[in-house]
Amino acid sequence: MLGQIMGKTSKKPEVYEFTPARLIIPAEPHVANERLDAVGIRSSGVLLIDGVGTVPCETQAAEREAQEMLARCREQLRLGNRYAVIELLDANPWFIAVPWIAEQLLRLRRGGLPLRRRGRVRGRYQFHPLVVAGLVKYLIERGEAANVEGALWRLDEIGLLSYATAKDLYYRARDDDRFKPIMLTWPELAVRVPAKVAAAFLSRAEVLAPDKPVTRSWDDPERGRVDLTMRTTSAA
Repeated sequence: MLGQIMGKTSKKPEVYEFTPARLIIPAEPHVANERLDAVGIRSSGVLLIDGVGTVPCETQAAEREAQEMLARCREQLRLGNRYAVIELLDANPWFIAVPWIAEQLLRLRRGGLPLRRRGRVRGRYQFHPLVVAGLVKYLIERGEAANVEGALWRLDEIGLLSYATAKDLYYRARDDDRFKPIMLTWPELAVRVPAKVAAAFLSRAEVLAPDKPVTRSWDDPERGRVDLTMRTTSAA
């Protein structure tokens, strides 16, 4: 994450502040353009995809979401809920990178008490909610459904998921905090760099312009040709 520190008399930044950050964005699969074989998918557990698409993300909202989840976890720990750390990590394993979360987990493990509640672990599904979201989008794109509701019924018709299950999982993908982007930052590790030194790095950075996608391609030894497209949209 990059910040600018302006000079007193100059309109140009004299110093740049670099703050380590990690942005974690959930992705929905893009189903391969073939007719769904419900029997084959259910028996093999394999769904053919030809890519993934991340959910919409706004960095300030992602950072706010992460801080809110951490604050709820801290409050639950204060109230004596020893399950809070594992439940946070079930929601998003990347929170282990937060030092106090890692320390709390180590301390709790040393205590020897169970860290999970009895019963089914949150987030265990036969069909992942983001997969269901991808299936809904696929059916709409192929013209097999006119809207989300129609796609949910279509999944029921072909025998892949019941309407009730499909609806529950689809809206979990849209509403559950497990599937929202988060951004973790480490302000205590921020460094300040003179503008002249930062210029070399900034000259290699590519800034995304609204509604002008940037695509980069490479060859992966297992997947073959891979295309990565990054895009940003103008504010509404």
